[in-house]
Amino acid sequence: MNTRRNCPFHVAVPAGGDVTALVLVELTRPIDERAWRAKRIGVTPEAVVQELLSLSDAYIMTCCVARPAASA
Repeated sequence: MNTRRNCPFHVAVPAGGDVTALVLVELTRPIDERAWRAKRIGVTPEAVVQELLSLSDAYIMTCCVARPAASA
């Protein structure tokens, strides 16, 4: 069961497949497929991949780009 929180950086995996999930763009990290014994269970639709890439760019620009130092 997934909890939808209306976060602008969460993308739902389309219904109708074998997986129900939310991709949390702000928690993206590399995964060691061998350590997790990961198995491919499907293909992500191109539209979802493009949305994830777009949101990743936006997230990096809003959260991770150097900001001016705060005045003391």
